Amino acid sequence: IADPGEQIDYYVFLANSGGEDAVDVNVNLISGSSFVTIDQAQGGAALIAVGQEVELEPTFVLSVSHASPQPQEYSLWFEIRADWRYAINPSVVLPVGGFWDDIENGVGTWTHAAGGAGFVDQWHRSTQRNHSPGGTWSWKQGDTGAGTYTGLCDGCLITETIPLAEITRLRFWHWMEAEVSGAHAGYCYDGGLVEVSIDGGAWEQITPEEGYNYLIRQGGTPGPFPAETEVYSGEFDWTEALFVLEAGGNEAQFRFRFGSDGADNREGWFVDDVAVSGASGVAQGTEEEWRPVALHPMLMQNAPNPCRPVTTISFELPAAEAVRLQIFDAAGRLVRTLADGRHDAGLYRLNWDGANASGKIRPSGVYYYRLQTGETTLTRSMRLLH
Repeated sequence: IADPGEQIDYYVFLANSGGEDAVDVNVNLISGSSFVTIDQAQGGAALIAVGQEVELEPTFVLSVSHASPQPQEYSLWFEIRADWRYAINPSVVLPVGGFWDDIENGVGTWTHAAGGAGFVDQWHRSTQRNHSPGGTWSWKQGDTGAGTYTGLCDGCLITETIPLAEITRLRFWHWMEAEVSGAHAGYCYDGGLVEVSIDGGAWEQITPEEGYNYLIRQGGTPGPFPAETEVYSGEFDWTEALFVLEAGGNEAQFRFRFGSDGADNREGWFVDDVAVSGASGVAQGTEEEWRPVALHPMLMQNAPNPCRPVTTISFELPAAEAVRLQIFDAAGRLVRTLADGRHDAGLYRLNWDGANASGKIRPSGVYYYRLQTGETTLTRSMRLLH
């Protein structure tokens, strides 16, 4: 999550799940809003083999305007091209402001306490389970290590106060092992839920987009939740939860609340990688403003390569501008100029027959071709064989 006024390095990893190697992968990163500027917009990889994941280089760089509202979410588009004219245009969301914590750097601004008299709070930072890549810590409601939670828990883990947007999204990852009813399907005795307090008001339960998976059934020694309360319960591995809040108010706190009755106990509830972000209806700008039209010139790999000797060199322009496309030998000497002048926006394909400007065929070897426009210089290599 970026902050208003911040410049960030943006690391992008691209995986090839197809059936052919991807060669000469070129990527442009495009902002969906005037509040986000792409300072380093181009990256790529020479090869992404089948089943391989590669970090694109150089690293992308983004700047967020000081004037950006927060919390806010902005759209980013990737224009990804590889050999054989293969192209995809995925999008991602860049959160600005809000809240994010992978629980790796201490307690921070979190607080926790029992929700009522006679109940127990067992929330603590734990290394027993973790979701963060390369991380160690998560929050746990339960005893230390692999120990189980006690009977009659009402542990409440509370975030700091976070600004609200028109639409606020709470995301987190969680792992759970809690007691369910063996005789009554869909019911449990212990479980967890999420509540919100807006502008310091009363705590109110909120419902995840995917819904809770159990209802509370009260046992002989009831826990803090009334019968029929919807909760997370049972056993599940690390799973992402999403809550979408559309409510009036300026700020909110969220709390993760786990309750148990006085009978059997299990390992408990783990929570990790908590994020709160949001979006207003005005920050993205107009439709005209955020459409991905400010693309960069693209220079494709020649085909066929190696040349024997004829090959086709393609380039694409997002707008009309002066263009120069030239071929050089391995020593950097000019061999041929294929284009020199103003070109309209569009895709161009130019042939090279392996000859210099005088029509003399050049010897086998490595050659370079360079595309120059007003602000962009792109260079690729090719091999000429006879």
